[in-house]
Amino acid sequence: MIGVVSTNPAITIFGSQVSINPGGTPQIDPYEPAIALSGRVPVVVTSKGGTIYKGDPISSSSIQGTGMKSIKAGTIVGKALESTENWNSASCPNVSSIADITWPADGGTNPNKPCFTLPDGTLVGKIMTFVNVSWFDPDINQTSSRIDKLEKENQELKDRIKRIEEKLGIQ
Repeated sequence: MIGVVSTNPAITIFGSQVSINPGGTPQIDPYEPAIALSGRVPVVVTSKGGTIYKGDPISSSSIQGTGMKSIKAGTIVGKALESTENWNSASCPNVSSIADITWPADGGTNPNKPCFTLPDGTLVGKIMTFVNVSWFDPDINQTSSRIDKLEKENQELKDRIKRIEEKLGIQ
């Protein structure tokens, strides 16, 4: 994973040529898509990893070309800047497949926040994401907490041993 396909890039690099497009230029060639390597980008995501909240890591999903909330250690494309908590089958129209979705033009800001419901009940839509390809491991915080707890228990044992040694007159 290197980034996200951008349909309205502000900066494009092709070979040694750099083009800066302040208003963004719609992507023209679907066979040579512009890839966003960093920055705020609308990203197509699914509900397969659960509800996405602001700050959640976004990884690739089993549906080609879509992301999802990262639920296990691995490469992520970035962090969610928007939530999917208001998505539901009542507010997201039914489509027969992702290929049948016509995404509204958004100028790169995702003002419409579109979502759709696939036949299997999976919700698909766009959210703004801060693209920054990196590694995510949901167990890091648990490991850190466990280490802190073990260090605290270790200190408590040292303190108990010291009190016992003092009572026994051991230096």
